[in-house]
Amino acid sequence: MKYETVHGVTLPKIGFGTWRLGGESRAEPKTDPASLAALRAALETGYTHFDTAEYYRAGRAEELLGRAERVVLRRIRRRNIP
Repeated sequence: MKYETVHGVTLPKIGFGTWRLGGESRAEPKTDPASLAALRAALETGYTHFDTAEYYRAGRAEELLGRAERVVLRRIRRRNIP
């Protein structure tokens, strides 16, 4: 991941927009597997900035991000256990 420092604050150069996660105009659980796969890939690649809003599918994008983070964090912990 590339970062840039602006006015003393270090920020990632790219972020992951979550507007379309979880469905189109409303929450659609059938899209969850693809959304979760995309989020897990982003987390494992090193993304640290995720653009979310409660408005996106009535908070569904944030729920999916939380689920993906839990899965990735469990994998990291397992790798670091001797």
